[in-house]
Formats: sequence, C-alpha cells, structure tokens
Amino acid sequence: MMKIRFGAFLLALALSTPFSFIHTSYAEEASTGDLPQKPDDDATAAWIKDNPKAAQAAFENKGFLENHPRVAEGIVKDRAWLEAHPEAAKSLYANREWLNAHPEAARELYGNRSWLSQHPEVAKEVYANREWLNKNPEAAKELYSNREWLKSNPEVAKEVYKNREFLDKHPEVARTLYEDRDWLNSHPEVAKEAYKNRDAIREHPGAAKRVERNPRKARERLKKVTD
Repeated sequence: MMKIRFGAFLLALALSTPFSFIHTSYAEEASTGDLPQKPDDDATAAWIKDNPKAAQAAFENKGFLENHPRVAEGIVKDRAWLEAHPEAAKSLYANREWLNAHPEAARELYGNRSWLSQHPEVAKEVYANREWLNKNPEAAKELYSNREWLKSNPEVAKEVYKNREFLDKHPEVARTLYEDRDWLNSHPEVAKEAYKNRDAIREHPGAAKRVERNPRKARERLKKVTD
C-alpha cells in the first residue's frame, strides 16, 4: 500500500511541475523517478536531452519555452543535439509564435544553414516566416543569397518570391532573383509567384521576360499579371 501511494505521489508531483503539459505517457515515465522531483534549469535541460520524445512535445508548447528561458537558450545553441534529434528540432522550428517573440533564438536556428539544407521541409517553414524575415532584413538577405541551394529546392524558393513586401523594399535582392530568368522559366510554379510581384516586374521588365525562344508566352504571362 505504501509503495502504491508513493508511486501515486510521484505521478501527482510530475503532473504539477512545468512538465504537466507533456503527454500523459511522459508523465507516467517521469513517475518512475526519471523526472527530477524539484527540477532546476540544469536538471530540466538534462532530462529534456535524455528524453527526445518529451522534448518534441515540450518544444511544441510555448509555455514550456517561456517558463524555461535558460533551457530554451541552451537547446537552441546546442546544434549537435538538434542534429542528432531532428524530430525534436522540427518541433522547435515549427513554434513560429515563440520564435517571433524571441528573435535571437530564431536567428540562431535560422542561421544553421547546414542543417536546414539537409531538411528542406523545415527550411520551407523558415522561409515562410515572413513576419520575422521582414523584421530582420540582414538575416533574410543571407538566407535569400543561398541561390544555388534554392535552385535545387524550388518549393523553398517559391517562399522567397512570395515575400513581395521584402522584395519591394530591397530591390537589390529582387534584381538578383529576377535576373535568373532561365531558372524561372524551367520552374513554372515558382515563376507564377514571381510574376505576381507587379512592382518587381515594372522595375525589372527584362528580367521577367521568357527566354528568347518563346517571347509570345512571355507577353501573354506578363499581360495577365499586369492587367
């Protein structure tokens, strides 16, 4: 009876800690003694790193990251751990609300171009975060300058052309993007987004043209966009 009561006490303690939002299975796991009874930042960080599935659930919850800023800061900077646990990392990248509220953390994650290049589905989320990119233009320029990688990942490149607000404010970036018309011509879905930017087309009409072998289609597409 004492053993049962003690186990119930530990489970209740786990549920009352900042980890209480974590899935019940993780709380049950914690009741075995894995979760520190009085977790400080160091103990919390160690527990999170030893339990990547729990970390994945934790990173999806803004409350955990807000309640443990030192833990979050350490995780964000621990690129080796993130690379070893891509599913947990993806949850962190997906928490756009928290990242927008903590631009330094976002800058650290978004600056890991090596990891992003290996995970284009996550990179797409980064490039789609126009709110953060427009508030951090230097970081955006660095991401947008990765032209060769973008060429091999057209779904990500499409997000660049969707950021019309940024391209309108930074014509030097737009000029580079629109000058590569051969690549645009070979990726119609990306070109479709590019041609929606009327300001860029007016600014760089030559860059928006189709290749010389098909000028009629160029005129037709430009007419549809600018009418």
